[in-house]
Amino acid sequence: MSLSLLTKTLIFTISFCACSLLAQTSDTIDNKIKQSKTHLNIEFSGVVPIAIGNNFAADGMDFKYGLDFSFKGYFNNHFFFGLKFQHLRADVADVTLVGVFEHSNVNSYLAVGGYRFILDEQFNLETSLGIGATVYNNKKTSTTFDEKIDFEDDATTLLFSTAASYEISKNLKVFIKPEYRIDFMQIDTAPIRQDFFDEAHFLNILVGIRFGY
Repeated sequence: MSLSLLTKTLIFTISFCACSLLAQTSDTIDNKIKQSKTHLNIEFSGVVPIAIGNNFAADGMDFKYGLDFSFKGYFNNHFFFGLKFQHLRADVADVTLVGVFEHSNVNSYLAVGGYRFILDEQFNLETSLGIGATVYNNKKTSTTFDEKIDFEDDATTLLFSTAASYEISKNLKVFIKPEYRIDFMQIDTAPIRQDFFDEAHFLNILVGIRFGY
């Protein structure tokens, strides 16, 4: 066998073995990822609510904190659908803009759906869209004549979010999720101020844990 033919044979053999090894490694990783992915997730997170824009929420209220809980089911490892509850707490910053109450408990009940991008065994990205109903429970507990103020404002809420998660174990992940939120309010007020109360916009930051089953 000539040296040239021997060299070509060695190159071909090494290349074939390398390709086979890479294919097997890729298949092994894919199988591990499929085996490690859960089909039912429960999420708990804290929320940093940031009201933005020119509206009653950004200019007249001071949003302090929030809590978030969601329950999601996954299909073919990627698409998911679920339910979500979010609570935001706010104090009134300017009564001349929003009215004579002290604080508001904002509770949202939403349906969510989206897509999971599996990057590797530990890291995932998820994009999601949510829609649902929100109630602003506005209260004042201290008045001159000890009369309590308690009334509600309703809204329809849209959420857009992207979450990055890291897998600590098969059933536990940590995640961070920036979220853009729009509340379409159902508040009747003077026409000159209607635009100020029509919508509330938020850029929320969620940090939490995810349990998978």
